[in-house]
Amino acid sequence: MNNRGMHRTWLLEKLKQVPKTPIQQDFVSFVQEHPQCFERDFYPGHVTGSALIVNENHSKVLLMHHKKLHLWLQPGGHADGSGLIHDVALRESQEECGAQHLSFIRDGIFDLDIHTIPENHLEPSHKHYDVRFILKVNKLSDIRKNDESYALKWFVPEELMEIKTDASVVRLVAKAVTSKLLLIPQKL
Repeated sequence: MNNRGMHRTWLLEKLKQVPKTPIQQDFVSFVQEHPQCFERDFYPGHVTGSALIVNENHSKVLLMHHKKLHLWLQPGGHADGSGLIHDVALRESQEECGAQHLSFIRDGIFDLDIHTIPENHLEPSHKHYDVRFILKVNKLSDIRKNDESYALKWFVPEELMEIKTDASVVRLVAKAVTSKLLLIPQKL
């Protein structure tokens, strides 16, 4: 078995540990049926990795104002052939936020999302099968944007209703709050 096959097997094992939902089942089917699922140029879609980054005291999340999509999103990106999707999420977070001092808060997959990327001049419409992790920044001074975003900003959960973001980001943050990995400050 080559590395791609081993990584697909690893991902499938991790996906089976995620609660069964329609997204989880579609994800498993896609990875099982497509050996090339980690390749960026595979259409109808490919696996991506992203991470919700929380600050040191677990009270805020770091989002980037994405240039192409004009939305506030968690950092993430293409696997580019790598089946080590947790490494993809970490690498993309470091590249897109400048944060080198990150650590996984929880082992394993935190969330899954499947979303459609619209057709553009470079590629047809396709799906991103996004494997999401949760990271904590251990040194706030590291944060700096790259050329893929207009800005980076820390948000408390209730601020998400005031910004242009995606419903899956709101769901992701709500899941972090429910899991007590993101804490909402108590008002006096």
